[in-house]
Amino acid sequence: MSDQKKQPPAPGPEEAFLLTDLYPDAAALLGHRQPPLDEVRDECFVVLDANVLLLPLEFSKASVEATEKIYKKLAEKKKLVVPGQAVREFYKNRGRKLADIAQVLETSIERAKTPVFEKSSPLLENDPDYAAAREAGKEYVRKGKELAESLSKVIQRLKKNIGDDPVSALYRRVLSGCVKEFSFSENSSEDHSRAGLIRECARRAKLQIAPGYKDSGKDDGGIGDFLIWKTILQEAATRRIHCIFVTEEQKADWWIRKNGAFQPRPELLDEYRRCSGGKSLYLLPYSGLTEIFGTEENIVEQIKEAEKNNSKDISLNDKISLLKLELDDIKINIKETEHRRNLLYKSSRLDSISSEYFNRDSYNLDRLYGKLTHMRAKLEKQLAHLKEQAVTSSLPRP
Repeated sequence: MSDQKKQPPAPGPEEAFLLTDLYPDAAALLGHRQPPLDEVRDECFVVLDANVLLLPLEFSKASVEATEKIYKKLAEKKKLVVPGQAVREFYKNRGRKLADIAQVLETSIERAKTPVFEKSSPLLENDPDYAAAREAGKEYVRKGKELAESLSKVIQRLKKNIGDDPVSALYRRVLSGCVKEFSFSENSSEDHSRAGLIRECARRAKLQIAPGYKDSGKDDGGIGDFLIWKTILQEAATRRIHCIFVTEEQKADWWIRKNGAFQPRPELLDEYRRCSGGKSLYLLPYSGLTEIFGTEENIVEQIKEAEKNNSKDISLNDKISLLKLELDDIKINIKETEHRRNLLYKSSRLDSISSEYFNRDSYNLDRLYGKLTHMRAKLEKQLAHLKEQAVTSSLPRP
């Protein structure tokens, strides 16, 4: 009786030779040195991500002014690039960000309208301190009404004057000439048609090649990040210089993560090196860019605080999308485990496996299957709860 175990299916060529395709020039991997950013910052062009375009909507006036100085300086030197896809994502999400600001103002209005005294206390009418407090309360209500009227005017301007907020006005003045579109073409060495990019994006998502595969559950299949990346590579091939990509992205399809973002993904660094003729790619949050430009420390701290708050403000839709991806992975693992169990039982009936191996493997697979189905049930419950929150919050479902 043979104790030979069933082997898993052989990987396809894409999986088997993934590293060869990701890093085609092994010698160059050893030969390339990425210089410290301080040494080459004046030799870099700068690319802005969509999340960086949205971030100043949460800035103070001083931080917005500092941002304008930085962008103006880069734009004048022709070293500032805003991918068309990043602009479109900013435009799509700007209204939601402004609506969030309006919601905060509306909450303040409701508080301002709240009277100090719900009802009077006749017993205390002759108490001079109580009488003084009542008069102060009347003044508080009057000031509250003035505050509510002023904030209501601000909200109306946010609603009606589309594109007239300070950040949009800044971008209109400074960034209009910096927008770069990805050139769709079928006549290049790679298929850069829309259909070709969709196929390539799907292939990279399947193999978990950066960037964008963490967004593969979105309606667009995660092509947004991929289009921005292709625009960066297009500029790299033309400019042949180092690049600073300014992004608030933290996900593992851009970064190696260790207690947060640690280093850019190595396949991004090497793909950029190949396209740029040996140059380097740097990923920075916006606060990192302000530090390079010597922005005042208090403003840098304000921007870091905005980044910190922004990282906590993950929308329900984003949470739902990430949970759906996790749930899909669990379902795939369950199917694979079921397949392995079926193979094992068939093998046992054919006497092609010893009882010792069968009992051990059967126990392990049953245990794994139970664990996976428990995880699936838990994730489905979380997903249902988040979808319910999305409905009650009047958010569109992903």
